[in-house]
Amino acid sequence: MGRPKAQEVWFQAYDQLEEVLLPEAGVARAGHEPVKIAVLDMGINWDDYECYSDLEIIAKYKDYVGHVDSGSDDQTGHGSAAVSLLVKTCPNASLYLARDLRTNDPTRIEMTNVKKIGSRTLKAVHT
Repeated sequence: MGRPKAQEVWFQAYDQLEEVLLPEAGVARAGHEPVKIAVLDMGINWDDYECYSDLEIIAKYKDYVGHVDSGSDDQTGHGSAAVSLLVKTCPNASLYLARDLRTNDPTRIEMTNVKKIGSRTLKAVHT
């Protein structure tokens, strides 16, 4: 049969830690507040947003480049993928999402705004 592959060993170790890493949703460890995570990206797919909102994992969402009701989805899928990974690996976290760009080809002005948006988002997370 041979030696197990490195990824098999890693996933076995991960499975053994599952109880610690993934406690039941809504259950915080004694003496610990939920971790706050900020995601600055190109938004999130609206279907995902509605699902995660129902799970109460999204603490705040701010769209700096469009209107929340304009249907402006994540056009690249990158922000949605990042949030999906966080929901799966950190179900008790509080996510602070900021849509800071429309496309993968930002202008200089948009990049200047990204710095300001990052600062505002960090302040929101720390309050």
